[in-house]
Amino acid sequence: PNYHGYDTDFDWDRRFLFPFVTNFCLYYKFIPLTFGIVINWLILFKSPSYSKVYRRSLAFYHIVEFCFDIQLLILFVPYPLFPHPLFLCYGLICQLDGSPSLVMTLTITVAVFATNSLFLLIFVRMRTIVPEQSRFHLSTRKSVIIMGLTFVIFFVTILNFALFAHDTPKKAEMLHRPEYAWAQEVPGVLVFGEMFDLGQFN
Repeated sequence: PNYHGYDTDFDWDRRFLFPFVTNFCLYYKFIPLTFGIVINWLILFKSPSYSKVYRRSLAFYHIVEFCFDIQLLILFVPYPLFPHPLFLCYGLICQLDGSPSLVMTLTITVAVFATNSLFLLIFVRMRTIVPEQSRFHLSTRKSVIIMGLTFVIFFVTILNFALFAHDTPKKAEMLHRPEYAWAQEVPGVLVFGEMFDLGQFN
C-alpha cells in the first residue's frame, strides 16, 4: 500500500531497522559515555598548560556533549518515520510514560547548548592564538555580542519545538489506521499530523 506515492508497509523497518536502532543505542552508548568521562577527567586534571578559560570552555563543551549522548542514547532513542508524520521514541523517558514532545524538546535544547558550547570553544581558542594587534582578533565585547546573537538564533529553534512539536488532535484516529496501528506498541509516539498537512503552520 502507498499514500501519496509513499510506501506504508513498515514490515522491513519493524523487522530490521527498529531492532538495529534500539540495540545500537543499548550497547553502543557505553563507548561514548566512557570516552566522555575519560576525556573530561583528562581535560580537567591532566591537560597541558592551556589557559584556565580555554580549559574550562573545552571541559564545558565535552560535558554538554556527554549530556547529549545520555539524552539521545538513553532517554530518547528516536526513530523518525519520515516522510510519514510519526516520530517514535524507545527511550527511558517514553518507557516511563513521558511525553515524546517533551523529550524531543529536551533533545533539541541539549543540542543547542552543545552547538553553542562549540562556538564558545572556537571563540576562546581564537582569542588565545590570534595576536591582539591582528585585524582578526575579537575583543571581549565583540565576542559576547556574536555569541549572544548566535545563542538567540538557536534559542528560537527551542521555542519552535516547544510550541509546535505536539501531537495532532487526530493522533488516536491515525494510530487506529491499519498502516499505523502497530505503532501503538511503541513506548512513545509523536504524531505531527497528516502527511502533507502543515497543521499549526498553516
